Amino acid sequence: NAISPFLIPDRAILLVRFSTDTSEAPIWTFERAQPDGWLDEPSTPVDYGDGWTAVALKATPPDPEYTGDPPASEDIIITATSGNTRSEPVSVPVLLLKRPTIEADTYQVTLVKGINETVRVQVRIDHGGSESWVFAIDPEKTLKLINATITGLDDTHAEIAMTEQDSPDERSESLYDSETVIVTASPRSGELSFPLECHIAVIISKEGLFIDTIARRKDTGMYHVPVPNSQMDSSALLDFYYLVLTEDNQIISHTSAITDPSPLDFTIMEDEKTKPYNAAKGSGLTFVSSGVRQLNTPSAVYSVSMIRPIPFDGTPIPVKCRATVQNHAGSEETGYCDFILALETDNVNPGSASWEIEVRRCERIINTMAPEQARPELHTLLSKRKQVLGVEGLVQLRWMIYNQEFYRERHGEYPYKTDASGRVITGPDGKPVIDQAKCNEYAEHMDQTVTDRFHTDAYGGGNEDIGPATRGDMKIKPYKDLEATTRTMETKVYEWYDRAESAMESGDPKAAEAYKEEGMRQLTKQFKNQIEPVVNKYNELAGYPDPPIARIPENVRAGVEIMNRVGKDGFTPADAEAALAHMGESPRSIIQKMSGILESGQKQQLHEYLKTLPDE
Repeated sequence: NAISPFLIPDRAILLVRFSTDTSEAPIWTFERAQPDGWLDEPSTPVDYGDGWTAVALKATPPDPEYTGDPPASEDIIITATSGNTRSEPVSVPVLLLKRPTIEADTYQVTLVKGINETVRVQVRIDHGGSESWVFAIDPEKTLKLINATITGLDDTHAEIAMTEQDSPDERSESLYDSETVIVTASPRSGELSFPLECHIAVIISKEGLFIDTIARRKDTGMYHVPVPNSQMDSSALLDFYYLVLTEDNQIISHTSAITDPSPLDFTIMEDEKTKPYNAAKGSGLTFVSSGVRQLNTPSAVYSVSMIRPIPFDGTPIPVKCRATVQNHAGSEETGYCDFILALETDNVNPGSASWEIEVRRCERIINTMAPEQARPELHTLLSKRKQVLGVEGLVQLRWMIYNQEFYRERHGEYPYKTDASGRVITGPDGKPVIDQAKCNEYAEHMDQTVTDRFHTDAYGGGNEDIGPATRGDMKIKPYKDLEATTRTMETKVYEWYDRAESAMESGDPKAAEAYKEEGMRQLTKQFKNQIEPVVNKYNELAGYPDPPIARIPENVRAGVEIMNRVGKDGFTPADAEAALAHMGESPRSIIQKMSGILESGQKQQLHEYLKTLPDE
């Protein structure tokens, strides 16, 4: 006898008979071994004929909130009395069925978007006893992506067929779409004490380029790019997935198609001259391929950063961007994805943290550069102007003071403005007027940049990184802020190319060529002073393995040699750019790859050993 405590009105009939010499009908007693257990009180015994007595047995959960299974059985204790004869108690185990369940041969299936395939799943009832079952798709759940039908195969088995619904091709940022089919079942001749369901997940995979939304801020719905800061990481990492449909209708990951040497193309999707467009261009927004993240679905990682901070009020500026696969073979709409970056801005208003830093920088320039007798006047000037100047204004003031004092230090006196006759011009206070233009021109000619250890032209995030960048005996000591150091290497080249572009726009090609030549000189100097010593030291400490643990790619070395020729035997920056273009390179790409060499070298296994070396 087996009973389900969950099926109403499932029961078992127990037949008993008492063999005795007396002619009196026996009196039966049926008692539960566990009065507080799963078995209900047995029914009143009835005569079943031919000496047999029948009793009906049922079972229900003792606790309605209990969601587990009953014990395998519980006993009924039976005794019979006929005349003066009484039987010994007999324990009869009554089997209790487990909670009925709907089981599927798989709980997740995959459809490929757009190919009109059908997937089938069989379901069955376990622990349903001898009951016949009716299966259905939950009518209360509306399916939006797929069509599902169910067909009964026998009393306890059914099959579900699922196909993709016809729907417009709407772009979706998710890597795949999904929907859940809920299968229900009920006993044909009774009812169940709880709802019986089975959930089957249907994944609709699709081809296309997708961005991982995990890096997106929930409060803004955008991917935030921090303000450039040498003291901390100021880049955002974006993961892109590229899935393609094969000839046999399979979706596979093709990450190698969106990484070097065929990286994604990035486009600013804003109208020119708008604030977002100008912010992206003015900040030097860059996207750099940073390798592959090996997950279940591999992703191409891109580092997004700004070269220059955006002076504003601290409010992020949203910029619409598009990433495009260079050699996409599928439909056009699956070869790109759109996303919105939030470019964090530097609060440059008086009283902000950046403003206070610039005030201190101005004070430091005055105290270290100006003659002692001139300092009170300069401090008074700063005190008056800082109340109305934002960060950019303070930077200009700092440049003005520095350039004046640098000129005086080199020439012994300031340059003064003169009139057409050569007489020195005096101001309202009767003092000679300093020729600021001459001071600025001389400082630029001498390649002067007002920096401190937190400036983009200063290596790393502090004094800890000045040593590894500038001292030969510390070339192998790991950088505390590696990204800030590599960013400085790039900035020393980018700033000269930015000047060249400005000169070309203003119609001065001669100056543009000179600026490019200086940019190439800075690049080759970084290669000689930073890259070669570090790579050589890595391999020296590793025992000169073959192949070496660190190496300089041939295209980088060849590019540096080309730029080393500039200024010799009539070889011009234009000649160097043409030669680099023939290699598929440019000065900007070479300096980026040099940064990559520095980063990859430090991040290899050797790094853990190198960190144990003494600072000196």
